[in-house]
Amino acid sequence: MTIPTTQQWTADVVHTLLNYPQRLLEHPTWALVIAEFGGIRQLRQHLLTYPFKAKELRLLKVLLDYPDAAVEYYCDLLAMHPATFHRQHKALCQRLSGLLPVPRADDQPAPELAQLPYIKPKTSFIGRALDLERIQLLFDQGCHWISLVGAAGTGKTRLALEMSQRVSSMFGDGICLLQLNAGVELATLAEYCLSQLGLEPLCDDPRQRFQAYFGSRQILLILDNLDQPELATWFEDTLQAAPFVRVISTGCQRLNVPNECLHHVEPLNYPQHDAQPTSLAENPALQLLLERLTPFQPIDLTKLEQRRMLIQICQLLDGKPLALELAAGLAVTHDLATLVAQLQLIDALNAASEALGLLIALSHAALQPTTQQLLAQLLKLAQHAWRTELYASNEVKPSEIASGLQEAQIKHFLIDLGHWYAIPGSIQRFIAG
Repeated sequence: MTIPTTQQWTADVVHTLLNYPQRLLEHPTWALVIAEFGGIRQLRQHLLTYPFKAKELRLLKVLLDYPDAAVEYYCDLLAMHPATFHRQHKALCQRLSGLLPVPRADDQPAPELAQLPYIKPKTSFIGRALDLERIQLLFDQGCHWISLVGAAGTGKTRLALEMSQRVSSMFGDGICLLQLNAGVELATLAEYCLSQLGLEPLCDDPRQRFQAYFGSRQILLILDNLDQPELATWFEDTLQAAPFVRVISTGCQRLNVPNECLHHVEPLNYPQHDAQPTSLAENPALQLLLERLTPFQPIDLTKLEQRRMLIQICQLLDGKPLALELAAGLAVTHDLATLVAQLQLIDALNAASEALGLLIALSHAALQPTTQQLLAQLLKLAQHAWRTELYASNEVKPSEIASGLQEAQIKHFLIDLGHWYAIPGSIQRFIAG
């Protein structure tokens, strides 16, 4: 349904207000009208002040309590035939369009509109052609829940983001990223999700609001850093009423939800000691390291010593993309020889499973204190309003926010999504302590 740009309460606009309030909030013309009423909740409650017959009031209350629900759901609640529902719904919208006050003209610019917390990543994607092909096959086979499973640092988040770009045409209502911080608990999961999406509860049951929002929409939902089976079960149960939503989850273990399709994510292939310059150009681990290094270090693969050090870095880090990027970030202040020496020390003192954690600690310690503070603050903020909340807080000075974000991106603590920054799960866990 197209929402008219003129500020007139037509039956179509009232229909959107009743059934899809978030769409009206995201409309540049009507966002100002809603603001004049004090917000979408106040506007919807204002509708109850008009005189209605008993059956009209009953229908209105159901629509206000359960926005975004399917017609079948309304009919079940009202014990009403679909044809009767559509007839009464149309009459109610027409009646309300004549009761609501005509919005006053306003020349102020429309406010910035809320978006789904996802946009195309700005870093290049290297390798993984076979992974993308296999995940695409799972989509083609109709799999509704695809779990990307692998060890920490293997690039699951970035792979999920890249895959979402490949299949975006399948999802007319967009792609949504929900990052599940380590501290998220089942009891508050619904409230957390609504906060991240920027959705007002609109009813007493946050879970029902989350469920109704997805409803009949065609959305690809990326559940990043999901390792708790009980949270996965909550999502699976809640999304039963959203048949057109598909899920990509990332984590370190199988979730055991019904019809889960697994794809194991391994580290990138890395070169051997005797690899020649011609073969190195096609090696994904070295390609990634080179691309992230070259802004800070002049690299010449024809030089044997440089070639050996680069191969050694890839081997010491087991080809893990996050580790390679963090190592490249250290090259801002370390030459290759110093970097190799530090990685050798990490390798000698720690098991492979612990090496990534120590590398994160080393890289984190090299950040400016204000950048460290900024990262800790970002973990606490809702995705849809992080910028406003960050500048409004006193945790980090406004003059230091831009430089801190830039350093965190350069050193690969953040994935720039445009209006939000994804934080890899391993880094989240380290910062959360």
